[in-house]
Amino acid sequence: MFRHAALVGEGDTMSFEHAEAISEAAIEECERFYPVFQFVLWGGKSPSEAISAALIDTAGEA
Repeated sequence: MFRHAALVGEGDTMSFEHAEAISEAAIEECERFYPVFQFVLWGGKSPSEAISAALIDTAGEA
């Protein structure tokens, strides 16, 4: 489940840039946690092992 709230005032509409930012955030989170599902479904790992592996932040560039 992905939740992202957007405040839009009464009678206002969401700008294209705001909708694009929300969409990009959703895609980035899906890409970030896709390996977790692979580890659990195909790798035989427990959910806690998979989450701990996915939450490692890398630094620098290869």
